[in-house]
Formats: sequence, C-alpha cells, structure tokens
Amino acid sequence: MNLHAKKMLRMAQIFEEQRNDKILSLAKPATIGFTDS
Repeated sequence: MNLHAKKMLRMAQIFEEQRNDKILSLAKPATIGFTDS
C-alpha cells in the first residue's frame, strides 16, 4: 500500500469518526430536520 492510499484511508477514517460524533450529538435532542453543514 502506497503513502497516498494510506493518507486517503486515514482521512476517510477521521471523516467517519466525525460523522458518527455528529450523528450521536444530533440524536440526543432527537431533531427532525437534519442539516448537512
């Protein structure tokens, strides 16, 4: 696996973690309208 592929994989991993955190924080107040900001 080359360096670029590792970098992309890491970025995807971070993105997934942030997305999961956002979903959890949105799920707490149980909001109806989801925003993609």
